Amino acid sequence: MQGFKICDDKGFHIGLSNGFTVSVQFGRGNYCEHHRDGNWDEPNKGSSFDAETAVFDPRDDLIPVNGDIVQGWQTPDDVVRLLTVVARQKPAATHIRMKKGD
Repeated sequence: MQGFKICDDKGFHIGLSNGFTVSVQFGRGNYCEHHRDGNWDEPNKGSSFDAETAVFDPRDDLIPVNGDIVQGWQTPDDVVRLLTVVARQKPAATHIRMKKGD
């Protein structure tokens, strides 16, 4: 899916032209400042200073980034770096390796 998708009122997916999708989630239960928010009956807060990210390959399978399937407590700058690196991947990539400075 190329484009943007809202996910459960707590984040979004960005589908890239190479077939990869980056998930950015920042609601209750995600690995972010709201990880331990307790009241599951209330709506999610509309903002967060960090987020959980994950990457789906063109077959919609989760693939690891630096060995982890999910990356927690990512800053906005971390998310932009991840998007940049994922956008350069070949569709056959089975993992993402990010280096300092990417």
